[in-house]
Amino acid sequence: SFLLSEDNNGMIEQLVKTGLHHEGDDNYFNINVGSDEYLASYGNDFADSGYGWQLLRLQSTDIALEPLNRIRSILITLIGIVAAIAASVGVYVAVALSGSLKGITTSLLAIASGQLETKIPSLNRKDEIGLMAKAVDIFKDNMIKSKLLEIQADEADKLAQNEKKLMMEKLASDFESGVQGI
Repeated sequence: SFLLSEDNNGMIEQLVKTGLHHEGDDNYFNINVGSDEYLASYGNDFADSGYGWQLLRLQSTDIALEPLNRIRSILITLIGIVAAIAASVGVYVAVALSGSLKGITTSLLAIASGQLETKIPSLNRKDEIGLMAKAVDIFKDNMIKSKLLEIQADEADKLAQNEKKLMMEKLASDFESGVQGI
């Protein structure tokens, strides 16, 4: 902080030109002195003392804004870290889900092609992937039951055909015996 009563390398003249004496709450402004830029703040507490002095604080803009620049750098770094973590989690979840879905899809295709001994992955999961795996397992169980019913129906059909053949042979034999007896 400085108390200025005389021109200090043209600063007072520059401050007067930039509005040191303006009214309002805005007591901060930038000034350029030569090639240096300063952040200036002032107060009129001494203006009524009769001396014409004012309290003035000049600080290099780089120094004044250093804490803000440091905070901005920290925030940008933190945003980058959070974005990297979010992307990593997203990739992990996508890979985990796609791997599980691929396993279930492969199992379903194998079962649909008749490979009923196929193991179904992810049956022990408690999420939607586990529910899908259980649905594929139910599909597999129903395919096995359907195959068993098909086998039983084929056996029943063969048995019925054999019984029909035996009955036809017996009828033919009985007819032949009846014709010979005449």
